[in-house]
Amino acid sequence: MARLYLSFMYAIDFYLGSEIGLWFIKNEKFLENDRFFTKDQQILEAMECRKMIGGLGENPVRAISVHWPHKFDIQTIEKYDYFFNIHPGYLPIGRGTYPIFWSIYLNQTAGVSVHQITSKIDYGPILTRSIIPFGENESAGELWSKVFKLEKQMLRETVQKLRANTSIHLNSYPNEKVGQNRKKIEFEKLRDQPNFELLKDSEINRLILALTHPKFDLPNWARDRK
Repeated sequence: MARLYLSFMYAIDFYLGSEIGLWFIKNEKFLENDRFFTKDQQILEAMECRKMIGGLGENPVRAISVHWPHKFDIQTIEKYDYFFNIHPGYLPIGRGTYPIFWSIYLNQTAGVSVHQITSKIDYGPILTRSIIPFGENESAGELWSKVFKLEKQMLRETVQKLRANTSIHLNSYPNEKVGQNRKKIEFEKLRDQPNFELLKDSEINRLILALTHPKFDLPNWARDRK
């Protein structure tokens, strides 16, 4: 009986998006009763190749979100005992969308955080977090490579904790400066229509670095200034 208890592992609901979600679904091993959700076509195709659509048995009570593109409703949040989010920013300063961009543009702390999902965006109790140093001339693409590497490590470690038949220790939300919940529209406005009259040359240079990422095309104004 004790042997069965020790070998028990929780099944997990995985909510997957972006490159980290695609990497994870292609490279990890899963339990028969794990379930998978995605809105990303590439991830969906990878799931189909591995015959991972659907799930068996009872609904999992533990879950993890990996760059899920939408806010979760309260009914979804409350059905899990633990529901963690892998966030590519250092909480509480790096809240919201595109935290790598804001870290470089505002020269603020970058990193990766794993937190319990609540109804308030990027505001739940912290499981773990880690700072990623970056240089003053480092681009968003260079910082993203560091973040992606750390996200993979922290994702694997978090899944191991969710699988284990033990309680999980959470830290209360840090008593530090809480950053704004940055919206996509704020990023797009700075990218497409920056107010150059209000920006110093150093701020424009940081903005160009923050927009320099192999996944995105630089706007025309930034290419002209490089």
